[in-house]
Amino acid sequence: MKTYILNLITILLFYNYAIAQTASNNDIKNMPSETILEIQYGDDNNKVGLIKVAGGVGPTSFAIFENYVYVTDNVKERILIFKDKVLYKIIENISANDIFLNQNNELFTVNIKENSIDIYSTNFEFKNRIKLSVDCGLISELKIDSKNNVFFFLGQEQYVVFPINNSIVNSGKKKSDIENYSISYVNRREKGIILKNSTKQSIEIKKDKFTIGIDFLGIDMSLNSYYRIYFFGSVINDKILTQCEIRKYNSSLNLTGTFNLLDESDSPYIIKRSSIINNDNSIYFMRATMDKLVIEKILTK
Repeated sequence: MKTYILNLITILLFYNYAIAQTASNNDIKNMPSETILEIQYGDDNNKVGLIKVAGGVGPTSFAIFENYVYVTDNVKERILIFKDKVLYKIIENISANDIFLNQNNELFTVNIKENSIDIYSTNFEFKNRIKLSVDCGLISELKIDSKNNVFFFLGQEQYVVFPINNSIVNSGKKKSDIENYSISYVNRREKGIILKNSTKQSIEIKKDKFTIGIDFLGIDMSLNSYYRIYFFGSVINDKILTQCEIRKYNSSLNLTGTFNLLDESDSPYIIKRSSIINNDNSIYFMRATMDKLVIEKILTK
């Protein structure tokens, strides 16, 4: 009788586990996308410049506010602003490798030409310039904190931009103090590990016969975290077989959504800021093909 009861308990536990696993897998959805803007390369005013030789030069960053899309055009040294897919405004004489909007919709730009942070008002007018004491090519993407302060990382240290004082200040905080998620690798990137620093929860990412690359993209208003996952495989015809996807994890690090990205190895140049997580919990993604620039909205809900 005892053996029968033990067997019955085992069967029930396995059955409940199977149901839980099925429910968990059913919670993972393929996130759809929609194209919100396509820009051709060329010399016309509503096209962006592209240089294909020596690694390539093209638009490196973008920003989104409601139905406005900002795109850098470094070849022509300008920023294009589109409204409802139509060219609306041009900011001239600036070569920016990154742009960012704060919550007041003021535009912050990393100006390569002047080695500075340039700030523009909500009506696209130049506001002020803060000179950098280091090469602007060394700084990471511009980000924003809970107090609407724009900052960037230089190595592992945080630097905050204060337009009122026309200054950039080292906060004394490290990257690990600010970003709640850490990424590490095991056995020459055969396995990637994402660690939530506050709770010490972690997940492993691996795929047979592939090496792993992980980029932390950020956190949305609902505390979901997003990552770009690369799977690097074997070399075929002098080309590395690469698979890439966006993954969405909830605050408990459960996978809830995926979006397959096209192979980026054919991109004519390197994009600095390829994704934005907006206040509506959507991800915007910019990619460069050989004949046009495409900006998509990944629908995460």
